[in-house]
Amino acid sequence: MKKTFKRVLLLTAVFLIVVIAAVVTAIYQNRGRESQGTLQAASYPLIRLIYEGDNYHELHGYTEKMDPVSVRDSITPLNEDRTLTMRIETYGQQIRSVSYQIRSLDGSHLIEDTQVASFQQQENEMTANLQISNLIEENKEYILMVEVDTDSRPIYYYSRIIYGESMYTTELLNFVKEFSNATFDSGLAADFGIANYLQTDSSIGASDYSYTNIHSTRAMVTWGDWKPQRVGEVSAKITELSDTQMSVVLTYQIQSQDDEILLYDVDEFFCVRYRNDRVYLLDYARNVNQEFSVSQSAMENGSLLLGVTGRDCQVQQAEGETDKTVKLVAFAYDGQLWTYQPEKNEMKQIFSFQEEEDSDVRHRYKEYEIQIVHAAENGNVDFMVYGYMNRGDHEGRVGISFYRYIEEEGSLEEKFFIPVTVSSQMLRTDLGELTYVNQNDMCYFLYGNSIYSVDLTSGECVEVTNRAQKGMYAKNDRENLVAWQDGEDENFPDRIQVLNMDSGEITSITAAEGEYVKLEDFIQNDLVYGIGRISDAVTESGMVTEYPMYALEIVDADNQMAVETHYEVSGIYIMDAQVSESQISMKRAIKGAD
Repeated sequence: MKKTFKRVLLLTAVFLIVVIAAVVTAIYQNRGRESQGTLQAASYPLIRLIYEGDNYHELHGYTEKMDPVSVRDSITPLNEDRTLTMRIETYGQQIRSVSYQIRSLDGSHLIEDTQVASFQQQENEMTANLQISNLIEENKEYILMVEVDTDSRPIYYYSRIIYGESMYTTELLNFVKEFSNATFDSGLAADFGIANYLQTDSSIGASDYSYTNIHSTRAMVTWGDWKPQRVGEVSAKITELSDTQMSVVLTYQIQSQDDEILLYDVDEFFCVRYRNDRVYLLDYARNVNQEFSVSQSAMENGSLLLGVTGRDCQVQQAEGETDKTVKLVAFAYDGQLWTYQPEKNEMKQIFSFQEEEDSDVRHRYKEYEIQIVHAAENGNVDFMVYGYMNRGDHEGRVGISFYRYIEEEGSLEEKFFIPVTVSSQMLRTDLGELTYVNQNDMCYFLYGNSIYSVDLTSGECVEVTNRAQKGMYAKNDRENLVAWQDGEDENFPDRIQVLNMDSGEITSITAAEGEYVKLEDFIQNDLVYGIGRISDAVTESGMVTEYPMYALEIVDADNQMAVETHYEVSGIYIMDAQVSESQISMKRAIKGAD
């Protein structure tokens, strides 16, 4: 096979600096340094939408107008007369005016644009009844955008609304609340008949309270011998709603009767349907997570006990260059970033939007993630915070913030911030599992289908490629090499590009004429890919359904693509190759007469 290898040095002078309009709107830099204690407190008002006297949706404000199609995590039912009660908790902000828009679900059609004329005013609270236009259709979703104009800036809030005269919203909500209440009272549980709504089987354990679902036993759903009690209010968020069906999440806190210090966050999910004058439970799941606090957690045999939880904990450690002992452990958990230095037996919090014993619901809003990028032996930590920014200089924005914690100074330095106008859920989904910083302070990260490089010194941002679709790229174990398929013909890619993020160099593998290459994966630093002929591809209705490969090749991606192994058997085609640790499993085929 004829192959060509091409090396390109990634210099910012060679690349055109692209305006990443479809992905990010700008890149902000903050050269100032701050400690965690100086992170500016939240200042934006909070909106609660009310249905039949109960709070159902807690709306957090955005600094910029968002893509309304993406900000759709909640839906609020309207009353029979199409009214919606809105309560604004001002937190001391001076509000000049409030207006709202109703748009079609795709955001293209403006149906109503109204200034709110009157409020019921109380201390730090304003309540208004929004009379929605009769132009909306029954059982159809619409986007609600509320604009609150304060002394400093306009702030935007988003939800979905739905109206229907024959909807069974009240019956469904009552069932959900009664079911949840019954889990805390054995008498109520028996009267309600909780066991009749469960689909108990052996698929889920009977001892772990961090997660229960519709397949759990009645004893687990009703808290068994633990018997905790609720603390504070129950918040409800309806995520999907039609005339007969609803999905809703109840959020609240509990504490054990034996320990009134520890608090646990509970998310309780219901999917219910109304049919033939009764309510059916289609799905149920409950997650319980102990609130993390070093003062309440325990060290045991070198391990930190997190308590009852189902949350993931990201951990990265740094070893000494000479003695190879662990010098630093950084871990991100429950919206917080901590470090532990074994030699000093010292643990400290590096980042969190929430402070110890902080009751401000705006700080507790966990629509963000923390990703550790690099932990260093000297105690420095590079990390990203991405999602909705609860407080600080970027309050009310959704975006990606890159921080460096400097141990010697005990300070945080923000290297860059990239805002986006999509929801935090969409950002967290689209931000890939690739983030790398080399010794020259070049940061590489994957967002959507694109790999970007940001110079942490100058803030210069470059789009390296937009071809890194999910399933179409791979990275090595050290995560300093990333490869993706490329070429002008999307059906038959004739190139594989390999980026060395330590040097910034890109190496290309190019197929011979009439052939294509198919990226498989890495084995350590070796790249595995297949080679096929376009004439052998299988098509159905004009679509390529199979990419037979006549050969499989392994090259040393860390050493100028030197060929390590070439596998080829005459008359045998490789239909699929799966890489697992140091082995490759192949699905092989022989070409038939047709």
